[in-house]
Amino acid sequence: MSKRGFIRLWFVLLLQLSVSLSIYSLDISQLHFDVLDIKNGLSQNSVSYIFQDSKGFIWFCTNEGLNRYDGYNFLKLEKQINNKNSLISNFTTCITESSPGIFWIGTEKGLSIYFYESKKYLNIENPGQIKKLTVEDSITVWVQTLYSLYKMRLIKGENEKENYSVSIEPMNAYREIICKSDNFHFLLTGRDNLLHSYDIRTKLILEKSTSNIWNILIPKRINGVVIDKYNNYWIGTNTGLYKTDGAFSSIDSFPYNKTKIAALQDKITAVSVGKVGNIYIASYQYGLVIYDINRNKFMEFQSDPYNLTSLPDNKVLSLLNDNSGTLWVGTKGAGVATFSQFKFKFKHITQEPFKTTWLTNKYILSFEADKNENIWIGTDGGGLYKFDTKDNIFSNWRNNSSNSSLSNDVVQDLLMDSYENLWVGTLNGVCKFNPVTNAFKRYFLSPNKPTDNLKVPSYSNIRLFESKARELYALDDHSIFHFNTLNNRFEKLPFNFNDNNNTPRSILEDKDSTWWIAASSGLIHLDARSGLLDESSLNTINKKHLKTDRLNCLLPYDDDRFWTGSGNNGLFLFNKRTLTVEANYTEKDGLSNNFVYGILKDNTGKLWLSTNRGISVFDPELKQFRNYDINDGLQSNEFNGGAFYKTKNNELLFGGINGFNIIEPSQIPFNSFKPYVNITNIKTDDSTYNLYPYTIQPERIYLANDENNLAFEFASSDYVNTPKNIFEYRLEGYEKNWTRTNRNYVSYAQLPPGNYTFYVRTSNNDGVWSDQPASFSFRIRPMIWQTWWFKILAGISLLIYGYRLISNRIQAARKKENEKMQLARQKTEYEKQLAEIKLKALLAQMNPHFIFNCMNSIQAMILSDQNMQASTYLTKLSRLVRSVLENSVKTFIPLQEVIDNLKLYLELESLRFDQQFNYDILVENVDTYSVEMPSMLLHPYVENSIWHGLLKKEGEKNIHLHFYIKDNHLICEMTDNGIGREKAAQLNLKKQHKSLGTIITQEMFDTLHKIKETNYGVEIIDLYDENHFPTGTKVVVKMELS
Repeated sequence: MSKRGFIRLWFVLLLQLSVSLSIYSLDISQLHFDVLDIKNGLSQNSVSYIFQDSKGFIWFCTNEGLNRYDGYNFLKLEKQINNKNSLISNFTTCITESSPGIFWIGTEKGLSIYFYESKKYLNIENPGQIKKLTVEDSITVWVQTLYSLYKMRLIKGENEKENYSVSIEPMNAYREIICKSDNFHFLLTGRDNLLHSYDIRTKLILEKSTSNIWNILIPKRINGVVIDKYNNYWIGTNTGLYKTDGAFSSIDSFPYNKTKIAALQDKITAVSVGKVGNIYIASYQYGLVIYDINRNKFMEFQSDPYNLTSLPDNKVLSLLNDNSGTLWVGTKGAGVATFSQFKFKFKHITQEPFKTTWLTNKYILSFEADKNENIWIGTDGGGLYKFDTKDNIFSNWRNNSSNSSLSNDVVQDLLMDSYENLWVGTLNGVCKFNPVTNAFKRYFLSPNKPTDNLKVPSYSNIRLFESKARELYALDDHSIFHFNTLNNRFEKLPFNFNDNNNTPRSILEDKDSTWWIAASSGLIHLDARSGLLDESSLNTINKKHLKTDRLNCLLPYDDDRFWTGSGNNGLFLFNKRTLTVEANYTEKDGLSNNFVYGILKDNTGKLWLSTNRGISVFDPELKQFRNYDINDGLQSNEFNGGAFYKTKNNELLFGGINGFNIIEPSQIPFNSFKPYVNITNIKTDDSTYNLYPYTIQPERIYLANDENNLAFEFASSDYVNTPKNIFEYRLEGYEKNWTRTNRNYVSYAQLPPGNYTFYVRTSNNDGVWSDQPASFSFRIRPMIWQTWWFKILAGISLLIYGYRLISNRIQAARKKENEKMQLARQKTEYEKQLAEIKLKALLAQMNPHFIFNCMNSIQAMILSDQNMQASTYLTKLSRLVRSVLENSVKTFIPLQEVIDNLKLYLELESLRFDQQFNYDILVENVDTYSVEMPSMLLHPYVENSIWHGLLKKEGEKNIHLHFYIKDNHLICEMTDNGIGREKAAQLNLKKQHKSLGTIITQEMFDTLHKIKETNYGVEIIDLYDENHFPTGTKVVVKMELS
């Protein structure tokens, strides 16, 4: 085991040991009651009987039915008109449980037996009111009426579906049952006024005692009997309380002249014994009396209209001490009061304006104590108080017109110096109290002028401090004043704080006599003789190390370190030698709140911190926090700065906005009761399901598919401090981890179909957990498509579908492959056709007629000695032939090469026809090197334009080529001013000529469209003048760009 684990185990053992030793010395002199009444859901405020069942639920008998309480909600059982399956009467008088979930309920008109699981009633009418019920075994109960005694036994039907019946045996020789004397016997009184004992095992009734005591007690009508740990019998009757020893040889009647308690001679309606052994006595007119069995002392508790935590009414009808030690007090007309010594762990003192010897102002600012153990208290507006802890009374001093009175009723600080002088810091300076004359000497913190003591200045804050050298100082927001005993005055020291708003809050003197001051601007280090020290380092501390400006308190830890509480960053451990923060604890570490007002250390080394959210107890060894709040008996969750003090008796005092607490760390009661948890309600959107809180759930509950929004409510059997009970829950089948909460409900939405078990466990207000969780198993049915057989069928269908899908895909793939092969064959065919077209175009361009004419032109140039021209012509012809042959193997060539070939062709034709026509080529917004087009697409149209349009025209002959891009198309326009197509057709009519190049070009268009799936087109436009005479031809070729 690790060292830390050993320390933790040792701590737990010590805690349990301290609990076991201190539980018998709990202080019950100060009871704080909580009240349940009709505002909380109780059906009526008069409660005649209180009972706790096997699962820890509390039952209340009223005149308006029976109420079951789970700590949060009430379940009401009542008589329903014309419904036999309900209570026999709403006037309920008593209740017991023979076996888990089977309740016997006494009323004014007879007996109702209620079967919780089946929600059925078995009613037995009786003319007399049921007064008492005593369980013999799981099916047998003794029933006592006002005049008779019966022994009743449940008889189960032969069939499970048949209802129970009851056998009734009158016990005519006996008057009433007194009490159970042990697990196997209970005492009865006979009609002969003698005491008898009934043996549950043998079923025999034997005479127990012939003492005359019972001749005295029985006629007084016994209302309750308990046996204390010394085997004494405490007997409540209509005429008072009595006690006898176990042998019934003596009797004590507690006369008033002996006890001074009138309640003990009143009608005693109920008697109960507590967990610690104290006896609780209910009186009909005088409230509650508790007998402290360890101190042999009676204490009386009555209703106080000025104390909201007192008993709500003095007419007490019933009592119950439950399993956890909580006291339940049923009153007549004021509901139920509850008290537990484990809830209010701290003594709380607050104002009681109508009590002259008590605190009358609840806003506490400061504490001090004197050698007589009196506690001096400074308040905000209520002056100065002295609390005499021995006589439990307060004395008060306030400001009045006298110069010897307190200078102001706002008492900010108190100091008892080494000479037992009490110094009081108020808003109007400092006062010194003289206990002999009961007067105050006033001192004003102002410049040293004789007239200044006549003034009444106002100070925002004052802190008093006595050094180890017994020198007295007073500090305000700006300055430090030293008390000069020779001059009997406070004198200002010759230095000021640097910050204008530097309210001092706590002062700690170091070994070297320097001071550490927790102030509103941070941490200040100074020497009262010379002034501030380490100013630059302190600035670093304020801005970097402590990460805060406001500091509230200081507490030494060891020679080199001290604790300091801050205004916004929790608790710091500061090393004053290295000027560094060694540890910082905040809310994320378990601290209840980051605003720490005060720090006190108890005798075990634990730190007690007052905050804006209660008190935190910190263990520096284990580095663990335990938090207390108003539900634990604190005066409030909000405390005040400066209002914390440790007495010589090791009591811790913390003051706030609602009085103050006196804490004895070694005497804090610890609730060791292990609670059990109950699931109290389960709801879906439309239904509430029957629970089995008293038995094991017999089988899993089946829910419809749409009942998948569930809400669970649960409760603990510990009623000590319900708001501080903790729950942990988990839904098995849906979540793996436990979830912790202080709420008593949880909901789940849209749960999927499946099997689930809901578990919940609980701890009490001191962190003791239940041994076993409560559980509820259920199944959410799936829809038809969510069932296993549907999924199998769907799986098979899916396989079939998948098989068909794959088969279809294979067939489709094969078909696609065939189509691709077919397309490849078609492409090959198209390419072959294109090659043939290219050859035809080549033959059309390089036709023999053109070659023959070119050669004749060259020969004519040679014969006429134009050798240079012939050479040039021949060179251009060879270039054209070579280019056409090279491009014939390419489908597409750059536009620039097309234009170059056209230029060569036009030059040769122009030379051949003696420069009879002019030509020009224009290119706009086209990148001629990146744009491509078919290699032999335009030559046939140029040839036709020259041969059939221009050469047969008289006059100027022109041909113009224009290339440009428009709407993602390359456009080539060829315009001539020839004779036009109509005149050319008339001239060629006799030759029956049809352009071979044009036919080949159209075939090329069709083939290219099939291969590239792009649009190619040609448009031939006849040009006319205004008189409609032909003026030429325009050929427009369009090619879609990819």
